Amino acid sequence: GSTVDGLLAGPTTVSFFLTGAAPTRSYQGFLKYPFVDVLVRTDKSGAAAAVEVSDAIVDAINDRRNFDIGELHIEECLTMTGPKRIYQNVEAHGFAYLTTFKFCIRRTNYVDA
Repeated sequence: GSTVDGLLAGPTTVSFFLTGAAPTRSYQGFLKYPFVDVLVRTDKSGAAAAVEVSDAIVDAINDRRNFDIGELHIEECLTMTGPKRIYQNVEAHGFAYLTTFKFCIRRTNYVDA
């Protein structure tokens, strides 16, 4: 698709961003608690698609425990915020919805000191 002010103006796209992490609890160094933002963007005609994709992602991983995504073993995944619309100027940018997830991931390479 084309871009408007550096933002995609075309078909629906999904981007994932590691945005930080919660601290590990005492005696649980084998776990990590990363926050992941999921950004769903569409052109200005795709509001329904953006909502549908955002909801499908939430339905697939929110409030789930003990599952794998590729090589990662997920102990738990919870929705922290969203999906919320983040673009104010729909005419210029289309629609974007942001959802933040908190994961609890078991570290496979952990060595207890």
